Amino acid sequence: MSFLFRKTNYPLLFSGLGSSFFFGIVHLSNAIIGGAKLGYTLYQVLYAIAIGFTFAMLYAKTSSLIGPIILHAIIDWSDLFFNLAGEPSISGINWSIIIIIIMFAISGYLLYRTTQADSVKNLGFEAK
Repeated sequence: MSFLFRKTNYPLLFSGLGSSFFFGIVHLSNAIIGGAKLGYTLYQVLYAIAIGFTFAMLYAKTSSLIGPIILHAIIDWSDLFFNLAGEPSISGINWSIIIIIIMFAISGYLLYRTTQADSVKNLGFEAK
């Protein structure tokens, strides 16, 4: 996705947001194909967007897929066994999942802010 935003002032930010948005939208298939409840799926889409941004920034910071893969596995494993957020419905707000989404969004942003220009160049971006 970097080629789409290479000439903007914030190519890494826009690429990270674009790829995380796509990562989130793909999770709509859980409602369309998998038969999951719409409310649960909408929370999952927002959650996936926030986590996807964190994954993208972790990749940008380390230039390696190992970190995002391990983080994804840990998140999936912990959700399987602990399911801290529960299954939200569209009729009410599940604050625990909102807090988790905000935490991942902030984590991704902090990773973005601390990513060095050299690592961004290694990914094919020109830092401005």
